[in-house]
Amino acid sequence: MLTLWEAWMDAFEELYQALPARKRVVCPTNGDGEVRLAFTGSSSGSGTALVWCDTCMTGIFLHRTRVPAGVTPLAPEKRRRVPNFRIIAPDAGSDDEDVESAVL
Repeated sequence: MLTLWEAWMDAFEELYQALPARKRVVCPTNGDGEVRLAFTGSSSGSGTALVWCDTCMTGIFLHRTRVPAGVTPLAPEKRRRVPNFRIIAPDAGSDDEDVESAVL
């Protein structure tokens, strides 16, 4: 059985693989809302991925993520389009030590 962190990583990967097209992915936390994905950063090809549920307002973020071709990171003035959401921390022992637990 997947942990909540692993389920969110699967949701991210599903959305990421579909880019630049959109795909509907159901929230791993509540099974009801839709998972959203946005990138912040520069046009250098890497940035931060923000992944959240539009209903329960929980999600994850990943630093140093490759921004796929055809996807434009959010400009600083457009970052307000990403709502405040509760960050799910990586599982203990996860390889994702880079990810922090915080509220955006």
